[in-house]
Formats: sequence, C-alpha cells, structure tokens
Amino acid sequence: MDLIDFALVTGIDIEFWVDGLPKGGNMQFHMDDIALTVIVGFLLGQERIFHFEDIERIPC
Repeated sequence: MDLIDFALVTGIDIEFWVDGLPKGGNMQFHMDDIALTVIVGFLLGQERIFHFEDIERIPC
C-alpha cells in the first residue's frame, strides 16, 4: 500500500469535502483533492505545490 492509498483509507479526504460548495468555473479540481495533494506532498518532503511535479517523475 502506498501513501496515497493509506491516506484515502483513513478517510481524510472526506474531512475536506464541503457539501454545497460547487467547483468554480475556472477551477480544475475540488478543494478536497487539492487539500489531499498538499498533505501528501508535504509528507513526501515537498514544501511548495510547484515542486510536486518532481513527485510525478518518480517511478512507483
């Protein structure tokens, strides 16, 4: 099980879901997805969201 699977099993993404908060027309992702990405990125040692591209290049 990798880190993202573990985070999803804990249900932490549900904590960031807000009913009735629609995604804006200029947004690509919902707030719960963004929050989960930031948390997992920080756990992996990335300090800025712009550095998350480094994680994408790491083979699983």
